Amino acid sequence: MNVQPLIPSRLLPHRGRMLFIDLIDRIEPTHAETRSVVRSDNPFLDNKILHRCALIEYMAQTVAALQGHRFLKDGGPVRVGFLIGIDRLEVTPDTHVVQGDTLTVTIDEISASGDFGSYTCEVRSGDIRLATGIVKVFSSGESA
Repeated sequence: MNVQPLIPSRLLPHRGRMLFIDLIDRIEPTHAETRSVVRSDNPFLDNKILHRCALIEYMAQTVAALQGHRFLKDGGPVRVGFLIGIDRLEVTPDTHVVQGDTLTVTIDEISASGDFGSYTCEVRSGDIRLATGIVKVFSSGESA
């Protein structure tokens, strides 16, 4: 199945202001790169400053894009997934992301077994590394 073009709303179950990804720059079997502009309707903004915990959601949505692409390529529907954990989270001290900033997220699959997967993740703003961590997810059998 041809999954072109790589439109975030086709690959992710997220909708409305919870769909953070604007562009999917690259998807390979175990790798993905996305870009997002921090929009004014982002629920994690407080006085135009993004809460640092939101960086985990940007990581998880990039994982969801990779998994959504995989599901569609295999002929199935995009499935609902759940963030079940994060290990080795490192957020750069004094990280300050504001409305209008562009975030780039890169992920690589570490392992996948059935409906579970682990991914190394990195969030950047330009040349500045904002956060890294290992995201662990579960994909339900439920269609999005």
